[in-house]
Amino acid sequence: GGATWTAQNSGTESGLYSVHVIDADTAYIAGADGLILKTTNGGDSWKKVLEGGCFSAIAISKSNPDVVYALNGVMCYRSSDRGET
Repeated sequence: GGATWTAQNSGTESGLYSVHVIDADTAYIAGADGLILKTTNGGDSWKKVLEGGCFSAIAISKSNPDVVYALNGVMCYRSSDRGET
């Protein structure tokens, strides 16, 4: 198994816990050290969009993909612009 899997370098040494895929190009990863990463090019590169806490889960609104939620066990963070601010 795994013959069709391709490793994607996240550019971080932090533990990564959750991924949410929007489409073939766009995905978010939640991880340790308060890290939320976003790719818009299929995982070729990743950008930090949020830091603070230890994020264990991330979700995108089904009715509005601009809305992103991140959970760090104590707080739920919400972005209304795909995690840009």
